[in-house]
Amino acid sequence: MMATLQVVPELRNYHVDLLTDDVAALLYFDEKYDLEQRTSRDERIRQVSVMGAVVEAFSSDCDTLDIFEPLWVRNLHKWAVIAFAWKIGHVMRRSRVVSYCMENNSISALVAGRGRNRRLVTWVFTRVLGLAMSIVYTRLAFASSGAAATYQRLRLSPRVRSQVFTSLPSPDPLAVTSGDRSGVVFVGRLEERKGIESLMRAWSVVEEQLPDARLDIIGDGPMAPEVRAWATTERRAFHSSMAHSLVKSLLLERSVLVLPSIRSGRWREQIGLPILEGLSAGCTIVASDETGLAEWLADQGHRVYDSSSSTGLVGALLAALNQPLQVREVVASLPSVPTRKTAVEWLRRA
Repeated sequence: MMATLQVVPELRNYHVDLLTDDVAALLYFDEKYDLEQRTSRDERIRQVSVMGAVVEAFSSDCDTLDIFEPLWVRNLHKWAVIAFAWKIGHVMRRSRVVSYCMENNSISALVAGRGRNRRLVTWVFTRVLGLAMSIVYTRLAFASSGAAATYQRLRLSPRVRSQVFTSLPSPDPLAVTSGDRSGVVFVGRLEERKGIESLMRAWSVVEEQLPDARLDIIGDGPMAPEVRAWATTERRAFHSSMAHSLVKSLLLERSVLVLPSIRSGRWREQIGLPILEGLSAGCTIVASDETGLAEWLADQGHRVYDSSSSTGLVGALLAALNQPLQVREVVASLPSVPTRKTAVEWLRRA
């Protein structure tokens, strides 16, 4: 069996869940705030420094390096030293470098901001990174068509094989047996870019037309005090942080999941983990057009609205509450195996 060295900047639950037998080591630098502390975490999962990852990449006996995507710009320097340490250490033997890529923002927004030399900086960055990736990579899997379009602008060599695996979960077996559902749930970081402020404004309007509608907000972050002060009525519930198992149980009781993401500087919603969990539970999704899944969601009948519209979120929430998709319809649109797992298998295939 071919062996894989996997490197991620931030360890998340799905990295642990997707750990396969071919991975000799999963190295990470930091833990994501929502990572559950597993009592029996695999001994192959190790926290290291950047230099530790460089040394291991250079000296590893593995055949494949599965590394985080280079357009995670704040970690680009880490990607560069680790990837090239691997190439130098494996120059005399056959090896591969692969990535699962999710970034769907414009390259100019990622690297140049609004400076006077924006076009020149973007042009230079695009050419240099495109050349480096063409030297380093063997395969790339894209989580959305938007991510594929972003990376196509780097003009990668044709020798770098790529394929789109639209990021979708498998159904929760309990979804179709969950009984009657009602209400809306928001799961996510309580900060402006996740749209929580927009949601609170929109919900006040929704309540005027649907007084019995219920909203549950799950999450923590800088806007938590404001959300707690706002959620003081019977039909508004603020849960702060919850165990993942409890979040899944609540999703099975609600008909709608909302994620009103707003583009902010270098950040754009790539997929939205809450969207995947909502789909798995059979929820109707209300999302802005900033998520990389926007096109797929709209095609499946979910409610996708223009993030620049002042009334778009209100309309989408009302439509989803009045006419939610059937749970069986949502579940039937999903693959039997999560597409990220399929993408990983394709990336590492001999």
